[in-house]
Amino acid sequence: MFRLGLFLTILLVLPSLAFAKQELRRGYVAKVIDGDTVVVESVKNGRFICRLYGIDAPEMAYIGGKPGQPYGKPATEKMVELVDKKNVEVRLTGAMSHKRDVCFVSQEGVDVNLEMLESGFAWAYKKHLRGKVRKLYISAEEKAKRAKAGLWKQTNPLAPWKFKKLFW
Repeated sequence: MFRLGLFLTILLVLPSLAFAKQELRRGYVAKVIDGDTVVVESVKNGRFICRLYGIDAPEMAYIGGKPGQPYGKPATEKMVELVDKKNVEVRLTGAMSHKRDVCFVSQEGVDVNLEMLESGFAWAYKKHLRGKVRKLYISAEEKAKRAKAGLWKQTNPLAPWKFKKLFW
């Protein structure tokens, strides 16, 4: 009986530990890099690059010849509409990705990560999703697919992680 109780306790506690090192920061979005990355200026913490947790937006074309994906520019434009030159709250997960802090971003109470999924301008990054948001983010992607919102207007869109393997 003790083992079962211990197992259930671990099962309930582990998802919350996935984000145990969270830090809350407030700042101003100085620049939108693309549909899942922004630069935030914070009086207290300085400038930092934030990679939005749990989503992956279509890739932009980059100087140097790396090709972009369909909807890379519209995804970036959606991010600009949501947060560019606006005050945001950022919850850092404690993880890093390519020298960027992995974060949840909200603007006036709106979960920007979720909004990018609901509007059809990002994939739920299922490989990395943990905790309470996993089901929420996957559900938002599925809803956008059914509505043919944003990138889901395409017949068979290629996920960014697959696109990079093929073309970068």
